[in-house]
Formats: sequence, C-alpha cells, structure tokens
Amino acid sequence: MKKKRIWIDIDNSPHVLFFDPIVARLRAAGHEVIITARACAQTHALLELHHMPFLPVGRHYGKNPLNKVLGLSIRSLQLFRKIRNQHIDVAVSHGSRSLVATAYLMRIPCITLYDYEYVFTKLFNMLSTKVLIPDLIPDETLRSIGLNSHKASKYPGFKEEVYLPDVRPDENIYDQFGIKKTVILVTIRPPAMDAHYHHPDSEMLFEAALDHILSRKNVVAVVLPRTEEQRETILRSRAGRPNLIVPDRPLDGLNLIWNSDLVISGGGTMNREAALLGTPVYSIFSGKQGALDRSLVAAGKLHFLRNIGDIETLPLCKRTVKPPLPPRNDNVIDTIVQEILTTPRNTEKRTV
Repeated sequence: MKKKRIWIDIDNSPHVLFFDPIVARLRAAGHEVIITARACAQTHALLELHHMPFLPVGRHYGKNPLNKVLGLSIRSLQLFRKIRNQHIDVAVSHGSRSLVATAYLMRIPCITLYDYEYVFTKLFNMLSTKVLIPDLIPDETLRSIGLNSHKASKYPGFKEEVYLPDVRPDENIYDQFGIKKTVILVTIRPPAMDAHYHHPDSEMLFEAALDHILSRKNVVAVVLPRTEEQRETILRSRAGRPNLIVPDRPLDGLNLIWNSDLVISGGGTMNREAALLGTPVYSIFSGKQGALDRSLVAAGKLHFLRNIGDIETLPLCKRTVKPPLPPRNDNVIDTIVQEILTTPRNTEKRTV
C-alpha cells in the first residue's frame, strides 16, 4: 500500500488517549502522521504527557453560540495556514468541526468519528467524506439526524476499547495524593458547561453530589475540572475541605478510575471508561441519553442520577475485589485504521 500523509486534529482532551494507539499503528506501518491540537481543557498537557508531538492551533471560544461560530471560522483559517503546504492525503478527527470545514475547502478527504448522536452533527454529516460511528447506534437514528448511508461506516463496540487494555494499575496513586488506601476514593468530573448540549441540571447534580461526598467521613473526592475557571471556582467554594483533592496537573486518568471506589461524571467518555473497567459509575449528564449510554445502563454497568434524592443512594463503600482488565478488542482499531487507509485521495466529486 502506498504510504500516506495523515492529518489528525485533536480538539478535546478525551481524544488524546483514543488517537495515541491509532497514531502508533499508522506510524509503525510507515505512514506519516501530523497532529494539530486545540488549546481546550487538558489537551496540550495530555499530548505532552503521552509524548505525542503536535502543532498547537487555536483555542476554545466558550459557550456563547456567536463566539462558537466566530471561533470555528478563526480556527479553520489557522488550520489552513498550518496545513496548506503539507500535501495531506486524508484528514481525521473525533468531532473537530474546524478540521471538517478546513478539509472540505481544501478538498482533502475527511473522516469524522463521533459516538454521541445528539451533538450538532449537521456539519459532520454534510462535509465529511466518511463518518465512523459505533455499531450500537441504530440505522434509524442515523437517518433521523441526516447521515447518508453511503457516508456512514460502523466500527464494533466502544471507542474506549482502543486504549483501555493498556491501563497499568498502580496503587502508588494513594501515596501521591497523601491518603491512606483504606479511604473510599471517589473521582468526580464536572459537566462540560461550555458544550452546546449542556443542561443546567447537570451543574445542580454536580454541586449536590460533591457536597454529599465531602460531608462523609473516610471519603476523599478527587475532582478533575475541565477548565482553569472550574478549578478555581471549586477550590474557592470548598476552601479548607481536607478530603478534597483538585490536581494541579494532568495525571493518569485511567489509573485513577481503576483505583477509585466510585466515579461520578458529567462526561460520556469517563463514564464509559469506568463502566468498561468495572468501576461503579454514576452519570450526572442531564441531556438526551445516547445509544451507547443506554446499552451500558441495560447491562447494569452505568447508572444515572436524575434528581437530588438519587444522590443519597450512591454506594460509598470500599471495593475489595476488582474485575480483570477488559480484553483487547482489535476489531475496533483494525476497522478504524482500515477506513483511514482506504479513503481515496481523489476528491473531485463530493456529495453533500
């Protein structure tokens, strides 16, 4: 197979772990990979932590809809300037609207992945050459959100199965936090308050759940803010709480989840990571429930907090037995890599 030059844009921190093994697989096969990354949440810091060289391009423009549109235009122009002389064969992202717009205008074949069908998908569905989604999302749902069947390709299982088998459990995390192994360790991730699908009930549930955890003896809450503003707000509003830990730099999130006795999160990726690792997990996401979440709920691996009263039912107890790590599902990464490598370079005819 002819060697390709592949452009991957990473615009949010959860996608670093996802693309890490994919990039490694592509480079091992002799393909060249160029990574651009937006300054959003912990994206840059995580790329550095995982030794993934990247070109920093653009930033997050907040939750105001007009600023989001402006930010999309500005970052697309910034990406164009970075990429225009790179002779890219195919562009790939997990939901980067800036990449989709830039690749379409530059007539570069573009592959978009997404696993929550109720984000704003119109731009992806219209301008992408291919759209890769989990096979758990029904065809009728894809039709209802306007994804043409000739563009859609499915991969088996969950995107998190690409990297979860690489977890290296390390109980030294307790020493790093300066806490005893006998405490109940709860990891909490706030909701994505800047996302267009954010629901204010998620904030209410986050605040109530955090206060509930902090009021309990022998329980330690490790809160992983998405932004510096969130971090400062949490530290200011809960100043002096001895059982609150807010890390000041990125850490091995999967190891933290593995060692946790409970995970509470407003983020879909962390919820799925915990569920697939066998850690008890409760979601404070209050938006429309997607197909992947429904499948995990049906399997008893994920639970949702719907109101303040549900918080009293949280299982605050020490886990004595942890399940084995999930087996490697090579079908997921094999399918994604194959789709990337078989996307044709010729884009003279595009169907929107």
